[in-house]
Amino acid sequence: WWDNKITVYCQSKDGAYFVYEMACSEADAAKLKAGTKILRVDFDDIMYVEGMNEYLKIHPIEGDPYLTYATFKNLMWFLPDTFFHVHRSYVVNMKYAVEIDKSTVRLKDGTILPIGGIYKEAFMQYIKKHLVQK
Repeated sequence: WWDNKITVYCQSKDGAYFVYEMACSEADAAKLKAGTKILRVDFDDIMYVEGMNEYLKIHPIEGDPYLTYATFKNLMWFLPDTFFHVHRSYVVNMKYAVEIDKSTVRLKDGTILPIGGIYKEAFMQYIKKHLVQK
């Protein structure tokens, strides 16, 4: 089920250290702890990820979202290049973007996410490189 595992050592706000582990299988999935469950999450099944302080809320294409104790910094190591950090609180799987304007991204399910000011220039570069046909 898991071929590779990366361990990240983190420090919480109160100074305590903890180990955060994420396993990857050929870069197509991750193992995440959500509550008392350990889930195998295929990256293609994630529409977007929402940051909520020390937690991430994973929004799959089907089913209810779930929370995992992780940060964008840790998660971005594992996500394929179809994911882009468009706002300090959102990472989007661009496979599900159906409309992009200068300040928002609309996803296949109708969700509209903002594009943050500090992310805008890099996002437009990403769009030109990956999505715009020449």
